[in-house]
Amino acid sequence: MNRNTLKWTHFLFLGSLLLIFGSLMSLRASAGGEATPLFQPSTMRLPQPNGPRNDQKIMEPVQQEEYLSYARSSAEWTWQHYDELIARWKESFDPKNVFGYRPPGGLLEMAVISAFLFDKEQDSNYAQRAKKILLIYRDFRSLYPQWATDIRVDYEEKPPPLPDFFTVMRYIRAYELLKPHDLFTAAEHKIVEETIAESMDYLLRSQEWGPMNRTVLRAESLAWAVRALPHHPQAKQWEMLRRALGDDNWGNWEIEDATIYHAVWLYALCGYADAMGKLKSSSRLRRCIITPTIFST
Repeated sequence: MNRNTLKWTHFLFLGSLLLIFGSLMSLRASAGGEATPLFQPSTMRLPQPNGPRNDQKIMEPVQQEEYLSYARSSAEWTWQHYDELIARWKESFDPKNVFGYRPPGGLLEMAVISAFLFDKEQDSNYAQRAKKILLIYRDFRSLYPQWATDIRVDYEEKPPPLPDFFTVMRYIRAYELLKPHDLFTAAEHKIVEETIAESMDYLLRSQEWGPMNRTVLRAESLAWAVRALPHHPQAKQWEMLRRALGDDNWGNWEIEDATIYHAVWLYALCGYADAMGKLKSSSRLRRCIITPTIFST
């Protein structure tokens, strides 16, 4: 992946992260009134590197409209540069990658943001963009040669369509947002459901444990899969592992030993809470989000 593509992948990741934080602001809005800033100025005062705390603010309150604008612009940029991004992905595609099959980056972020915007605004353009990604995403595997599949013990006849546990949940969440709007034919539902099920089968082959980012990322994906496909023959197995991994993290201190992963763990925990319907009811999680100074000590 070249530097430009990597930059915009990070841009999209932040856009989707901000989308979740933006939706949390609605929890603090009064009925019929304007949204209250999620981050109050008093919570954003951090200690100075070489001295005691002072009243200098390092971040102004951010309104929900700004979060949505950032997410919208990142998704729009990806859609406008779709052909270019796919061409670059093909040029840099490496079947010998130690992580195996890697599909194009940025598309799932665009899909989930677009699905969210369609759900809120009913603009059919957003729905069609998200739907396209959901239906074609598994086809990118055709670039992965059979010999590369054969040498990996964790693959079966084909690589999984969603091999990256950091992004699986974005595909499923996009589908969950679009599904109630009667946008898919029976054949199209089948494509999406097979994509999810094949990816969950792969996820079950690699285990994690404990309150850390890799565990809760898997728990989040499993939670969305159970929610999206509750009647699938494997749903009970997904739910069993979801509970085992999720319970390791819900209500417990995380054990990450690298600062950069604290945010990944918390971001995935927010997504997990959303999938489980706990995002609005968990005052403990909300306190973590609106009191970032706890991470400064």
